[in-house]
Amino acid sequence: MGGDTPKRIRDFAKGRTTPAPKTFSTAQPATSNETVTLHTEIDPPLDKLPDSVQKMQIWAQSQPQFVRTVQAEMDWSPEDVANLYQNKGRPGYTLGNIPLIVLTRGAGGYEGRADSAELENERLALQKELAALSTNSKHIIDKNSGHNIHLEDPQMVIDSIKEVVEAARHKKPLKK
Repeated sequence: MGGDTPKRIRDFAKGRTTPAPKTFSTAQPATSNETVTLHTEIDPPLDKLPDSVQKMQIWAQSQPQFVRTVQAEMDWSPEDVANLYQNKGRPGYTLGNIPLIVLTRGAGGYEGRADSAELENERLALQKELAALSTNSKHIIDKNSGHNIHLEDPQMVIDSIKEVVEAARHKKPLKK
């Protein structure tokens, strides 16, 4: 999002009402007035994945619906995050006792900034707030991972997904 000063995603909201979700079928072509730029290079950290997985990623990135979906996410995420923040704690904006595990990076961050400790403390407090969306939650800080926990510590993600599925399936609390 540019510049030297960190910005919150919600600060980019324009106050628009988020449109209803759309689905894209594989048969749905780009509209005639739509220009789609296909991205067929692998960006870090995906470049560390096995060649076979990188080929699948290139294929996915080359699909017009992928491009439209990524653009929609970038365009509407600020509105969604601002809406969630404005309604924090209100009914309909919490998860009740639905199992929730929040995985948080423990490596990387704001090194080299005078305000790095302040930014890190704020980030951790916000991650803790995410976990508080459910009364059946757990917050795990993965000391070995940066932002891409799914690539840097995939077993942590796999184990967390399994635990959430089992807790939901058997209507039990998460392991503490």
